[in-house]
Amino acid sequence: MPVLPLETYVFPEDLLDRDAPPGDESDCWYVVHARPRAEKVVARWLVLFGTPFYLPLYARKFYHRNRLITSYLPLFPGYLFVRANIDQKIDLRWKVEHVVRTLKAPDQDEFHRKLLDIRRLLDSGVPVTPEERLQPGQWVEIRSGPLRGLEGKVVRRGKNFRFVIELDFLKRGVSCEVSGWQLRVLDGPPNGQQLPKRRRRRRRRRRRSSSG
Repeated sequence: MPVLPLETYVFPEDLLDRDAPPGDESDCWYVVHARPRAEKVVARWLVLFGTPFYLPLYARKFYHRNRLITSYLPLFPGYLFVRANIDQKIDLRWKVEHVVRTLKAPDQDEFHRKLLDIRRLLDSGVPVTPEERLQPGQWVEIRSGPLRGLEGKVVRRGKNFRFVIELDFLKRGVSCEVSGWQLRVLDGPPNGQQLPKRRRRRRRRRRRSSSG
């Protein structure tokens, strides 16, 4: 059973070390929607064209014929993240047949920060799980361990807590298991990000009850 080695998933290597893009047409983050199971094919074309991109990959280990195999799967199936100008964005549609569409991330600063957090989580080596159809949860900060300082929401799965970094634009994210003692509860998301309406109502009710 052939297993491909880890391919280029961020190009150039210092892409996420740069400042957040200004958000004008000269430099923006775009979400590239690729055809099913074609994310790595698109990534190879992007390297060939010299177009900056990030394709988050996570390791999945399994046994095959008594051999431990490690494969690298897209964290967000069907999606890559390209940092490009308007001309490069237009080129993607006619140069790469596996690209279905491209969408500009609405909040460039927030999107850039989330990609940095996702890469830090993946590079930490902790086991991660892709998350879809995420539900609102308590906003927290990790206060110890290799992920100290990361902010996100926490959800409970059975007896366990999972810390989630969500790309709101896609309604998808990545999670890892954490212990309650590692977390510090925060008042809300950073940068003035809006809470879901249901949570805002609950908070308003709590304030009214406490003031009464």
